[in-house]
Amino acid sequence: MRAIKLESEAQEKILRYLEKISYVVKIIVANRSGVVDVIGCYKGRFYSIELKRLGEKPTALQIVNILKVRKHGGIAFTATSLDEVKTYFNNLQ
Repeated sequence: MRAIKLESEAQEKILRYLEKISYVVKIIVANRSGVVDVIGCYKGRFYSIELKRLGEKPTALQIVNILKVRKHGGIAFTATSLDEVKTYFNNLQ
């Protein structure tokens, strides 16, 4: 499967999937640097997902925020496609 460019259609697919498996707070549109795109709760654990287009990398501040969430027991990662999101959640224990 080809990677999805994360435009609004791809974001909607990811949100629909997350709404099926978890409680999604929402996709966040923020004017603040480093704020992740999606936050929610999965099986009692907070999660945050930074959505990127294929080939894009998270900023240094986004990486810091991802590491802080993980340090405190949350789930945090960067994804470029619905398949990556599915794989990540399917591999959680």
